[in-house]
Amino acid sequence: MHPSNQPTLAGLEIDLTIISGKNLVAKDRKFKGFGKKSSSDPFVEIYYGGKNYGKTQVIDKNLSPVWNESFKIMLDYKDAQNFQLGKEVFKHLSLRIYDHDE
Repeated sequence: MHPSNQPTLAGLEIDLTIISGKNLVAKDRKFKGFGKKSSSDPFVEIYYGGKNYGKTQVIDKNLSPVWNESFKIMLDYKDAQNFQLGKEVFKHLSLRIYDHDE
C-alpha cells in the first residue's frame, strides 16, 4: 500500500488532444530580413515529468492554427509512483508553442 493508504499505481496513461491556437504572436516577416512581422509557422511540444512526449505538425503561415492531434503519455511504474507521491516535476504539464523558422 501507498503511504496514504491508497493502492500503488502500476502505471499511468494520460490522453491529451491539442486542438488549436488562437491569435498567436507573429514571428515571421513577409520579406526576408525586413518588414512587419505578419505570420508564424507554429507547432507545439509536449513535456511532462521532465520528458518530451512529442510535438504537433507545423502549420505554415497561420496565427490561429488547428491541429486536432492526440497524444498518449505513458508513465511507467517509477514515474506513476512519483506522480502519486506528488513530486514537483509531475505537477505540471507543459505545452510549448514555437515558430518553425528561426
